[in-house]
Amino acid sequence: MSERPLREHIRAVGRITAISIILSELITFVLLEVLVDGEILVEGLIIALVCSGPISAWIAHRQLRMRYLISEQHDRLAELNLELNARNDDLDAFARAVAHDLKGPLTTIIGTADLLGYDPRIATDGETSEFLRSILQSGNRAVETIDGLLLLHGIKHEMPELAPVDTAATVDSALDTVGRTIAENRAIVTRSGAFPPVRAYGPWLTQVWINLIGNAIKYGGSPPKVDLAAQTTADGMVRFAVTDNGNGVDPADRERIFREFERGAANDAEGHGLGLAIVDRVVSRLNGETGIENADDGGSIFWFTIPAA
Repeated sequence: MSERPLREHIRAVGRITAISIILSELITFVLLEVLVDGEILVEGLIIALVCSGPISAWIAHRQLRMRYLISEQHDRLAELNLELNARNDDLDAFARAVAHDLKGPLTTIIGTADLLGYDPRIATDGETSEFLRSILQSGNRAVETIDGLLLLHGIKHEMPELAPVDTAATVDSALDTVGRTIAENRAIVTRSGAFPPVRAYGPWLTQVWINLIGNAIKYGGSPPKVDLAAQTTADGMVRFAVTDNGNGVDPADRERIFREFERGAANDAEGHGLGLAIVDRVVSRLNGETGIENADDGGSIFWFTIPAA
């Protein structure tokens, strides 16, 4: 054979080989995109073996098998998620039922102890009166804990419609709620500046003020001094601040005290450790943030942000 016909023959073989490789890869690609059901893995392998050759068939088999395993694991994960959601719903329902069942008897105990305190024979008995005060304090703390847990549950599972809220009105409502606490502790509560409206849910925002003001009084100085302030920021948020005259918060505790049932290590005041957790969860649900800073005079500044209305 002459050199020229041989060269042309080699070129022809090369073209045929290239076309065969392209067709092989194209067939393999189609198989991989179509044969994803585990029931036709064997058929897909046979077709790939006939049309594409043993190497492409092996690759097709491995990739098809991997897709089948991933699909199987995805289905199993979906089943587990459904089971987990069902168990969580059952647990939530159980927790609500227990909370309400506990609150009823506690309310009866507190009411009975309060009525007994008006009996002249008991009022003049110092030891009995002290027992009644202890019952009232313990009962009220238990009710506060139950109310806090129910509120946390509601915040987690409910999302009311957000609308412009008169922030000053929520502050007024909160101060009315904690009025007795303010009077008993002879606390001094002041406001600095105006309070712009925000996009929020009024009852939740009022609860934030109640918890932060109560926290400032509980851990404040003697007498407690609490200042409430607000400032609009450049990013369209309103930054609210509650400043107290207490001992401040250790930097190591600043994140921890926003968790459920956590309080600052240096604080010995009584409480259930839910107040700041409720604040953090509410503010987060209202698309804001919370934080703590130390005031210049040694107290604490608890701040939170809410989108401006």
